[in-house]
Amino acid sequence: MRILILEDETLIALNLAEELRMEGYEVSGPAGTIKEAAELLDRDPIDFAVLDANINGIAPVSLAEELGRRGIFFVYVSGYDEEYIREILPAGPLLPKPLQMAALQGIIERAMK
Repeated sequence: MRILILEDETLIALNLAEELRMEGYEVSGPAGTIKEAAELLDRDPIDFAVLDANINGIAPVSLAEELGRRGIFFVYVSGYDEEYIREILPAGPLLPKPLQMAALQGIIERAMK
């Protein structure tokens, strides 16, 4: 399974990528911008995506919508309040930062059934 990571904080992105690889997943990215993530989506076969809810002050709405059109499940991750996130982003699972790998794996497993 290949997972796309969109995260603008380099250290967080690299740590998440490493944790996912250690769990046996292939990783696309991590992408630090929405444009870069969209390019990876067009280039790589993606099964699931982890999207930071705030990329340099921009919500990844267009990317989430494209993932939905393609039938690719995703989860948002954010340090912001859920109520705030729900005002700006389309529906989708939301995990708080710092991200707990067990919670992420649970969402991935449910999405892939």
